[in-house]
Amino acid sequence: MNRTTLNELRKFRGTPVISILAPTHRHAPENQADPILVKNLVNEAKAKLLEVMDKRDAALTIENIDKAINDINWENLLDGVAIYASGTGFWAYDLPFSPQPAAIVEDTFAVRELVKAVNRSYRYRVLALSESPTKLFLGDRDRLVEIRTGFPLVHDGPGGKSGLPTDYGQRTSFLRDENHRQFFRKVEDALKNVVKDDPAPLFITGVDRYISFWEEVAPQFKPAGIVNGSFDYMKNAELSTHVWPVVEKYFADRRLAMVERIEKAIAARHFAGGVAEVFEAANQGRIDLLVAPEDALISAWVNEDKTQVVSPGEGLEIADIVDETVERVLDTGGEVVFLPTVEIEKYGQLAAILRY
Repeated sequence: MNRTTLNELRKFRGTPVISILAPTHRHAPENQADPILVKNLVNEAKAKLLEVMDKRDAALTIENIDKAINDINWENLLDGVAIYASGTGFWAYDLPFSPQPAAIVEDTFAVRELVKAVNRSYRYRVLALSESPTKLFLGDRDRLVEIRTGFPLVHDGPGGKSGLPTDYGQRTSFLRDENHRQFFRKVEDALKNVVKDDPAPLFITGVDRYISFWEEVAPQFKPAGIVNGSFDYMKNAELSTHVWPVVEKYFADRRLAMVERIEKAIAARHFAGGVAEVFEAANQGRIDLLVAPEDALISAWVNEDKTQVVSPGEGLEIADIVDETVERVLDTGGEVVFLPTVEIEKYGQLAAILRY
């Protein structure tokens, strides 16, 4: 999942489409019940679809949701799945957190969980530099998942797997260093493909020499933090114990900076707080940065044209006003950051820094 794909799904409009969100499990025996939960949600979604479309018109969408389910690798899931289907295609994504189970049939896809995955407050990457091999991980808090697209990479040239030449007169140290530079340039190219349209803070691990080579050949990938040492044979969980303290400090510093930014916006009267005020500002295209809760659903009543929050019982009830607000902010070029609810309570259930 990257921002380009996310925007395509977010902007999709058409006949009623299916969105399935389900918590899953990484390990047995808990993951044995995952297919049952998803199947039940799919049956619920199909029933809802057939309430608003006749069977013939719904056939392709139903066929595509079945294809999406059949493509799931049940033995290698993370903590959740987001599955989407329309009459023209299907999409399925792992989530590094557990969503609330949901079977949704609407004219647009329910992509809040994907937005959360891309903008999540503790989302980062770890590049473990080594010649045997260099690995890339996606991190969420203190958990690491290895990325297999373009990685891992092994240095199999001179100075790496194949060894150095032993001919008399060869400048072996020069050859070794130059071949390491060439290898880490390959790593840089592979990383460019992974992070395209999907930025996240990058943390580096490795011995001093490899880190020096990386800083020399890939200055555009300046790390958010460095963990010195050789971690070649560590499992993900063990590597995380070394990386997480550095990552945690980085995000703590960033949250403090965000709080300072919010306080400055309040002083400059470029701030909105609370569901009603933020939702109205979002509809006016005034939000530069939306700060939303990553772990809460907020229901609200809105007027007929969905531009203002109204008293309960008036207008239309929205199951999750956060999702509606996120959509409007992204449509008008604003940014979205998700934080734990407790961190934004003093500003209201939603908070926003305004353009004007």
